[in-house]
Amino acid sequence: MSSVNLRFIDVSFSYGTSSENIISSLSINFTSGWTGIVGPNGAGKSTIAMLACGLLLPGKGKITGLNNSSSAFCDQITEFPPCRAAEFICNSDNRAGELRSLLGIDND
Repeated sequence: MSSVNLRFIDVSFSYGTSSENIISSLSINFTSGWTGIVGPNGAGKSTIAMLACGLLLPGKGKITGLNNSSSAFCDQITEFPPCRAAEFICNSDNRAGELRSLLGIDND
């Protein structure tokens, strides 16, 4: 049985001064391992991912088990490589190599 690593407890979030929540009263448990968040455009998938990585803070509720060293957010904008892409590509660590292989990332 998988253990819960990350828990959203009654989380609500809105951007800026908007009075409308993008996410309202979300309670969900993420267990260890890979997790996919699926849904139509504008449903809040990226917002949930940014909350899960600590890049955004909930307006209401609580997120427990957040571990910034084991979470990463990949932006959807792909015109420019991420700021640490070169570091990741040049990293000779076994885990980095495994991830590059899984993601199909070549050295170029």
